[in-house]
Amino acid sequence: KQGSNAIPKIAPYLEDASTDVRVEAVKALVAAGTQRSLEPLVKALGDRDPEVLIRATDGILNFYLPGYAERGIAATLKRAGNAVSAKFTGETPSTAVEPGTPVREGIVEGLIRLLAGSGGIEVRANAARALGILRVQAAVQPLIEAMRSKDSRLMFESLIALQKIRDRSAGPRLSFLVISKRVKVDIPIVGDVKDVLTELIAMIRETPMRVDAGDLAAWWSTIEGWRERNCLKYDMGSQDVIKPQYVVETLWNMTKDADTYVTSDVGQHQMWAAQYYRFDEPRRWINSGGLGTMGVGIPYAMGIKLAKPQSEVFCVTGEGSVQMNIQELSTCLQYNTPIKVVALNNRYLGMVRQWQEIEYSGRYSHSYMDALPNFVKLAEAYGHVGMLIEHPKDVEPALREARKLKDRTVFMDFRTDPTENVFPMVQAGKGLTEMLLGSEDL
Repeated sequence: KQGSNAIPKIAPYLEDASTDVRVEAVKALVAAGTQRSLEPLVKALGDRDPEVLIRATDGILNFYLPGYAERGIAATLKRAGNAVSAKFTGETPSTAVEPGTPVREGIVEGLIRLLAGSGGIEVRANAARALGILRVQAAVQPLIEAMRSKDSRLMFESLIALQKIRDRSAGPRLSFLVISKRVKVDIPIVGDVKDVLTELIAMIRETPMRVDAGDLAAWWSTIEGWRERNCLKYDMGSQDVIKPQYVVETLWNMTKDADTYVTSDVGQHQMWAAQYYRFDEPRRWINSGGLGTMGVGIPYAMGIKLAKPQSEVFCVTGEGSVQMNIQELSTCLQYNTPIKVVALNNRYLGMVRQWQEIEYSGRYSHSYMDALPNFVKLAEAYGHVGMLIEHPKDVEPALREARKLKDRTVFMDFRTDPTENVFPMVQAGKGLTEMLLGSEDL
């Protein structure tokens, strides 16, 4: 009630032997809410009790971001004896002071000490959050070290803090998070591959050591043995059923000299597009990698066509993925983004079916698609051109006709071989040295 005049009377209680008294003292200092509260709150960062430390940390942040104490983790603290627990509420990278805001002497040192200390995960994670909110440049390396912790809360808060501080040098220093994460690395090398290889070649040329000719010949013999195994082969002479690889390969042969972009959804078609469309320029293959985002193909293609209206844009997709966002065909018409959809329709959720065939002896479950729409009529209903292609001899003419329709979105429904599998593949629980290169390995 006395405001700043109460600070000198409250501060001595931070030395009290009773934890409860010290906690109440910190709460009273935060409630006073004046600049004079900062000095005793900074002093409280040297306490040993986790609740005192957390409340002091949030109280300091409350000075820089008024009202923070009401939404920080101190507001959710629960105590059981000497232990505390708290709920970490969501904070976004925008929750931070303005860049360049001066921070009072002693605060940074105290928070970094808490981050590296033994006050408990809640204390350390809250200190990481505070350093990020205050955008403390000096905290970058301590935050990186905190990322070595196995605790998800501390790692998460440290990572968010680094995002707020925005020090570009932090990225390469976090390489330990991915090196040997899945496969043990004998010699970890972190750097741009072009620069690293250039340096390695120079080192090899400078060293007086020379590779044993016999060992080198034997190694090349091993490599050539691998190369002789064509794991991307397929029945190119099929006259009865369309091979999905053939569709992609034909598309490549027809567009390799054109300004072309290719997108995909997720599944077997994604793998075939990556394998058989021989991309020879950067940023021409737009897909979600291993994220499994079914449905992104058409939106990706629309975005590219909007940005590159003179380029040819093809969306290679499957009959399962495409239905996740097929309503965006309406957007194609609305915004005049004439893309070409190449649907490799094998009437299965192909990647699921392949795993069920190989891992579960062909006991298929929920991988077949018996209730597919008529894609031709559906495309036409949206105001576009629909094509149904059922024979190998019609693949190239269909693609040629679609390319001629430069101002129209064309949906090509290619009825492909439902039994075709993607190779190479690694089965669950197997190592890279046990990779299946073809059906003959099954």
